[in-house]
Amino acid sequence: MTTGINTIMLEVSPSQADRFVVVNTRWHPGWSARAGEQDLQVYEANGFMLGVRVPAHAGMITLTFHPLSWVFRPITPAHS
Repeated sequence: MTTGINTIMLEVSPSQADRFVVVNTRWHPGWSARAGEQDLQVYEANGFMLGVRVPAHAGMITLTFHPLSWVFRPITPAHS
């Protein structure tokens, strides 16, 4: 794991199946995650931690924190 200002990079062993990683940092809607060029869903895990579903064969996950980005995200209706 490598950390920087607003960034966490996780090196994971490639796998044949998807996995779920829980990072011991506080979840916030401003977190985003990527594996290469693929955007990943970020979840609130265990009530307050950051969780990410890691796709099979992924070797590196980049988590980026954008403190105000969640304020400017468009609202998408659940049933569109």
